[in-house]
Amino acid sequence: MSKGLFFKGLSIRLNSGELVDFRIFAPKKWKAEIENAMANNLSAGLA
Repeated sequence: MSKGLFFKGLSIRLNSGELVDFRIFAPKKWKAEIENAMANNLSAGLA
């Protein structure tokens, strides 16, 4: 839970067009994890 009124958030639009929203509590960790997953996904597609 946040003690403040505002959350940092992330919205992702899926290939199906659905929009998924997340509350982010550790934005630096999320950024690194997303970039890592994207790099792994791209390298898997090039293999």
